[in-house]
Amino acid sequence: MKSVANKSKDLPRRRGRPSSLNREKVIATAIRLMEEKPDHDVTMSEVASELGIVTMGIYKHVRNKEDLLAGMAERVFSELDLSVDEDRTLDQRFLQWAGKYRDFFVRRPYANHLIAWHDELSENFMNWCGDLVEMLHEYRVKKKDLERTLAWLIRQLHAYVMLEQGTTMNHLGDHGRLVEGFDITRLSRDKQRLLKPLLPRLAKHTNDDFYRFHIEATLKMLKQVAGAAGKNEGRSR
Repeated sequence: MKSVANKSKDLPRRRGRPSSLNREKVIATAIRLMEEKPDHDVTMSEVASELGIVTMGIYKHVRNKEDLLAGMAERVFSELDLSVDEDRTLDQRFLQWAGKYRDFFVRRPYANHLIAWHDELSENFMNWCGDLVEMLHEYRVKKKDLERTLAWLIRQLHAYVMLEQGTTMNHLGDHGRLVEGFDITRLSRDKQRLLKPLLPRLAKHTNDDFYRFHIEATLKMLKQVAGAAGKNEGRSR
């Protein structure tokens, strides 16, 4: 399918509205373009060009750019399953939820653009916030601390995901290769003495290793905020 699509780009585009064009095809095309360039904000004219129509033809299927993005978010996030096993402990459910969130966004860096746009937040994102608030209640976070704890937790989870995504704007995800290729002699002797013993071991750690450390540290901080460190482990619904 991919080679056929590439060949079609070399052919002269037919202007006008293809008879089979509909809202779903417009949304699917926009998602594919965003997948190809996850750091790029896809424009209406680019989608139209890919479909072989004039830009105004898109507005027969989507009201505006916001409507297109909302449709894209609905389609992309329908693939994200954040359900957790109800028979697990609270800590286990939190780690399961966070792990699914991380896996989804690491594999789809373009989905960052669909969490929020202009003055809109996606409905899906607010539902995820609801999941977290439910768990924060179980951790007995005080009402007066709920909003800032939620904001902190969202940032903790997604900031790490963005670091790991490894888009063309971010190469830090491939830390092992970067560490192994660094010439430590460029540093001062004091810095070499401090870092030299660590670099070989650091290069061996995988992204999964660092994620486990990060999310376990986040969970520990969350329980400290709740004033319930150690009290909820082993507690089931």
